[in-house]
Amino acid sequence: MPDGKPFFGGTYFPPEDQGGRPGFRRILLAVADAYQNKREDLLKTSEALAEAVAKAEAFAGAKGEFDLGVIDSQISSLTQLFDLRNGGFGQAPKFPHASAVDLLFERFRQTAEKHLLAMAETTLEKMAKGGVYDQLAGGFHRYSVDERWLVPHFEKMSYDNSELLRNYLHGWQVTRNPFLNRNRRKHHWLGEPWISPINRMVVFTPARTPTTPSTTMATILHGHSQNCGRHSRPTKRL
Repeated sequence: MPDGKPFFGGTYFPPEDQGGRPGFRRILLAVADAYQNKREDLLKTSEALAEAVAKAEAFAGAKGEFDLGVIDSQISSLTQLFDLRNGGFGQAPKFPHASAVDLLFERFRQTAEKHLLAMAETTLEKMAKGGVYDQLAGGFHRYSVDERWLVPHFEKMSYDNSELLRNYLHGWQVTRNPFLNRNRRKHHWLGEPWISPINRMVVFTPARTPTTPSTTMATILHGHSQNCGRHSRPTKRL
């Protein structure tokens, strides 16, 4: 709305109608129609949404005691899901779970259980050495399409990267692992590509090709050769 309050949102809109989801074009037309013809309804919706968000942020009306058993349950679940070979939790597609890594570090500081530290440290090292981390431009992509952190989904989210920066900072503080410190310092790029020409904060950078991740990888490899010279021979086998 003109006062900056949102009245509609979502996490992903395909370009065209797909899998029961409305396409972005349809969304834009519907929003434009509602703004022109149902302005009063949108004003009420935006007020209700702003009030609900403010209440959630303030935890207003929250009652009851927190059961510490929830933490034990989370630690147990993370231990069972941990990928011993590749780090991270679960199978492909594999997401960086920043809050889980922070929980492991915090629990280790309380209990000194070495396997918790190993889980967190291994995860951060494997991610930073893999393709999910942009080895040329810096920053982490949203997730890896394989279990080895090798082939990323070519999309970067500012809020994901801010949480991962905290992971690497906490990891270095706890372990004094120089590799984690070097990766932490690589996040200087965060302040560079996220401001648009009209001084608006950009929350993500999308995949820039309408095709497959493999096509995007080929584009990156081509760009690598162009930037590094004709004698550069990046690996072609993934």
